[in-house]
Amino acid sequence: MKKTIITYLITSFILFIISLFIQGAIDLVDGDTYYAIKYAHVFMFGSALFTLYTLILWIIRGLEKKTSSWLNWIHYIGSVICITAIGFVLKSIVVEPGRYTDYSVYSDFENNYSTIDLSQWLVVATLTFVAIQILFLVNVFRVFLIRK
Repeated sequence: MKKTIITYLITSFILFIISLFIQGAIDLVDGDTYYAIKYAHVFMFGSALFTLYTLILWIIRGLEKKTSSWLNWIHYIGSVICITAIGFVLKSIVVEPGRYTDYSVYSDFENNYSTIDLSQWLVVATLTFVAIQILFLVNVFRVFLIRK
């Protein structure tokens, strides 16, 4: 379990370092609300989550309980893959420009069908990420429900 805690902590630092060097943002419009999400925020969110997981596993270890090592590794590998996929899919999506006075540039974006495929990959990666986080919660609750 000590290796798992160290692995989660190192991953947290690596994701934070990656977030320092990622540039750019994606602009999303929903009705009259405008969202601007920096790509670095995805990696910062992952870093915060891995720090939280490190603290949870450290507390469980302090209580002298053990989590399932194979569930920990499935959660770790799946989370790293999903966070990386979400970050790079977001960076690859081409968004229609909203700050141009000349609307002739929209013809370039109307013919871009790869954005739809990338959006579908983004949804799949996000749903997979949520499912893997539920797996972590199952692992934590299993520790407290099984009495040994």
